[in-house]
Amino acid sequence: MKRPAFFFNSVFFILLISPLFGFVQTPLLDSLLSEYNSSSDVKDKLTILRVITSEEPETNQKIAYANELLALAIKHDSYYFQHAAELQLGIGYRFTGDLSKSLEHLLASLEIAEANQDEKSIGSSLGEIAATYASQGDVRTAVHFSNRTIDIFRTQKDTLNLSIALLNTGYDYYTIDELDSSILYGREAESLVSNFFGISTNRQESLLAYIRGNMAITQAALGKKEEAVKALKTSIESLRAINDYYAVADFSKFLGEIELELGRVDIAEKIALEALELSKRYGLSELNRDLNLLLFKIHHQKANYREALTYHLAYANLADSIENKNVIRKMEKQQSAFELAQKEAEVELLKVQRKNQQVVIVTATVVVFAFAILVIVIFVYYRSKIRINRVLKRQKVSLERLNETKDKFFSIISHDLRGPVSSLFGVSTLIRHFVRENDTGKLLEMADHMEASVDRLSSLLDNLLNWAMQQQGHFPNVPEKVNISEMVEEVVEMFSNMADGKKLKITSKIDRPVFVWADKNSIHTVFRNLINNAIKFTPEGGTITLESVLEEDTVKIAVTDTGVGIPQSKLNRLFNLDNESSTYGTAGEKGLGLGLQLVKEFMEMNKGAISASSKEGEGTTFKVTLPLFDKNEVLEKA
Repeated sequence: MKRPAFFFNSVFFILLISPLFGFVQTPLLDSLLSEYNSSSDVKDKLTILRVITSEEPETNQKIAYANELLALAIKHDSYYFQHAAELQLGIGYRFTGDLSKSLEHLLASLEIAEANQDEKSIGSSLGEIAATYASQGDVRTAVHFSNRTIDIFRTQKDTLNLSIALLNTGYDYYTIDELDSSILYGREAESLVSNFFGISTNRQESLLAYIRGNMAITQAALGKKEEAVKALKTSIESLRAINDYYAVADFSKFLGEIELELGRVDIAEKIALEALELSKRYGLSELNRDLNLLLFKIHHQKANYREALTYHLAYANLADSIENKNVIRKMEKQQSAFELAQKEAEVELLKVQRKNQQVVIVTATVVVFAFAILVIVIFVYYRSKIRINRVLKRQKVSLERLNETKDKFFSIISHDLRGPVSSLFGVSTLIRHFVRENDTGKLLEMADHMEASVDRLSSLLDNLLNWAMQQQGHFPNVPEKVNISEMVEEVVEMFSNMADGKKLKITSKIDRPVFVWADKNSIHTVFRNLINNAIKFTPEGGTITLESVLEEDTVKIAVTDTGVGIPQSKLNRLFNLDNESSTYGTAGEKGLGLGLQLVKEFMEMNKGAISASSKEGEGTTFKVTLPLFDKNEVLEKA
């Protein structure tokens, strides 16, 4: 369920924004953008841009606006708008599924609010941190931060934000099956909003729609399904009226599940299809996954097995993509928790230091003769601060280098595990088929294929682990004599099952030993990327060919496919480090968007080069150039 965002003290914000949590209509956003571009007053520009950032429905555009707001706020030294920008960046990255970046920006917003002792901003940051932990599945940690948020808004007598915090916490209690607490928090939120006259009727009704929708979900869990259906329909209509399509789609998913449980299959299907269309339109990947699963259950119950299979395949693909992200999130979770505790300790330390400074200033004012001593203390303090800042700067550079290397290793591991795992998935599908056919011979053949795939996967994991253990803030580069023809054959064999699954033919015409001087691990990664991409973007029945050409002191290896090709506009920036987008393959395969950037980096590290040529609809050729180890050994088997 989408968690409503918190409100801030801004007259401009309250006057302009019509929906409470929904998307601002495009004409109004266009009007705000026009006013922002034409305004010359810095405060007005900051205020307008903050509204635009908060209400922009498209996630990537929201992040772009938030970065622009942050740069402008830093330039004009406005902590209030810096906090707002960091908060919106955290929300934006949470919507994209990048929870690590989300937490990073939300912690930055909390640090800004703590430094300026802004209690309401602290509450807003804590509430969004809770939302990010809930998205990670760590709901109990989310409840901890949500209750801190409730305490702050209750102390501040901020009824509106208190009701939002109660709403979000009530839903968190629902997810951990503490239904009585969920109902209790929901009723308090409903009572506060119903008797609050500080907002318009439309805003009041939309917030009540959220509260009553969440309570309806809890009622369904308690067995009161017909009551839940009625309440959910009312909430959905209220939210549809303000264009809050995320909430409409999410509540519709719950409504469809309840209708299916009540046996109203056709109604459940209609609701699920409408919600699926919304989730696709607005890029809501996890909701898209859950709705495909719901439609699979619906069609399975209707005995429409072909349709059920289609939805299950879509669900499996989305679940695989999301699971890859979750693996990395789990690996980062402990680190994030440590960083959070460290930042909270730093904030507490900062408070103590500020209090000590105030004592020193008061003492200096009362005791005049201590002025000279105070000057010396300040001088020593600033010298120490400069020295510490220098040390921190060096440590920051080192940590950034380590983090960058870590991210690239994650990319390599995720990219390289996809092929062998996909092969095992295909083999398991064939095994089920041959079991049904009682074809023992084919089953034995499939067992051999599976054993080979597992062996290659184990070998790949061992190599990646050894390589990762060697890195010390950078990729290890250990040049050695490498038989490139053997390496290519090994990579081709690694992807043979994956190619067979798409009925592709891979041919290596490098039929004699060619020795190069290069780092074996990085060059192996280069060819895995190139062959994997060739399979990914070549339709069924295509071919992939590897050929080599010897030159004076180098060898040029070409990887050519008969795939879909690359548009010229994209070809020109194919190896650009800023090009981090990923493209789906011909069979819906999902990439990470980092493979070719790493290929270029590894080729430069090995004093080689890579180039690409392509024609749309005909195919693509990548040419890799590497230095020969000893040109006298190249023709030893000629």
